[in-house]
Amino acid sequence: MVKDFKITERQSVDFHADFFNQFNHPNFIIPGDFNVNSPSFGKLTNDTPTCLCTFSGIGPRVIQYGLYYRF
Repeated sequence: MVKDFKITERQSVDFHADFFNQFNHPNFIIPGDFNVNSPSFGKLTNDTPTCLCTFSGIGPRVIQYGLYYRF
């Protein structure tokens, strides 16, 4: 989301809000156990590792704000 506030004809302030994984849905990893005889075959037991350094929408909900002064 971006909102632009005009101060004068040449100056403005931009407010930015970026949302990553906004609805905070879990993203499960495909299980590594592909043995049909295993009791854990086909079960989704792990979700993806949570890393705030990647903004790919996989980790927890992250909201980032920015304020820019343009002249």
